[in-house]
Amino acid sequence: MNQSRRTVIAGAAGAALAAISVGEISAQAPTNLAGRKIVYEVAGYRIQMEFISEVQIRWTYLAAPTATEIGKTSTETCDRMDLRADLVLMAWTESDKTHVFDVFDFVNNIVFGNFVWPDGKRARSQASFVREA
Repeated sequence: MNQSRRTVIAGAAGAALAAISVGEISAQAPTNLAGRKIVYEVAGYRIQMEFISEVQIRWTYLAAPTATEIGKTSTETCDRMDLRADLVLMAWTESDKTHVFDVFDFVNNIVFGNFVWPDGKRARSQASFVREA
């Protein structure tokens, strides 16, 4: 990962990372993600997130504010940073150029989301998730 990409990841995910101390970030063995599946609700969406591999996810809208969005899905290849055991940052750029930075806390079953839309608008979210696999 190049330096400018690291800076973007660190900047956009800063709010989520503020919840942990710098001393907790370590070079532990990576958290095994492949095969995990979670579901969470945020901003009127019910989202299923499947971890296809250690750096690839597939998200699907199980419910959405508009009927035309239900079932929408995409597979994303991610930049990944293990912050500590069971705390993983995943970042990707969607086809519409939206930048997504999610931090998955598998100890507390919480996902912290940070988004930067193509027009530069930003948003953050936090949601509890349920593990399906």
